[in-house]
Amino acid sequence: MSLTGTHHIFGGISETGLNNFLNVFFTARPHLLAYGSAYYAGDPTQVTLIDLSSLPFALSGLQFLLQLQIPSVDITPANSAGELLPPGPDQFTIFTEVLIRFLCGPSIVGITRVQPPHEIDVTFNVAALCAPRVIDPTPGTGTIGIDLVELEITGIAPEGLEEILECILTALLRGALSQVIVPFSVFTLDGVSLTLQQGPIAAANQIEVFGDIS
Repeated sequence: MSLTGTHHIFGGISETGLNNFLNVFFTARPHLLAYGSAYYAGDPTQVTLIDLSSLPFALSGLQFLLQLQIPSVDITPANSAGELLPPGPDQFTIFTEVLIRFLCGPSIVGITRVQPPHEIDVTFNVAALCAPRVIDPTPGTGTIGIDLVELEITGIAPEGLEEILECILTALLRGALSQVIVPFSVFTLDGVSLTLQQGPIAAANQIEVFGDIS
């Protein structure tokens, strides 16, 4: 059977191509990967503001930043048998590093000395198991998106704190990935309109689609 099977056209995006796409996408939209209080969110194009004004007065001065690095992708089969959340059939894994930064202080030390504000950083790695999905099947102008299936982090203890952070990061990363939309035109030549018949499928280190020409 030919590469296209019973369809007229086959298209695919390789791991390298998808990583390049994500790099360009999030470089242009860094605020989708960074969330912080007013101190860190002075530029809304860089950091999404988290409003803390409704907190009690004693907590309203808390300043923090939660920032994810631009993710990289491993499309099934897994590049390493020992990697965190290796992708299974029709899946791919997104890897990123997370920074949580708190501005602590000022605080009183002893009777007369004041400790100036200082930053406390925590970094850890995140893996998110994902699957491709069709958002809009319209021939020629349709789009493909990303579903987040499962998320896991390493380097955090105790287990309860790890689960809280996984819950928060799942919500944030799912929101960021919902903005990543790949048009059918990425899979075809100029002037060719794809009518999707099968896919998207994650396989052989690429995202594949099969369809007919319209």
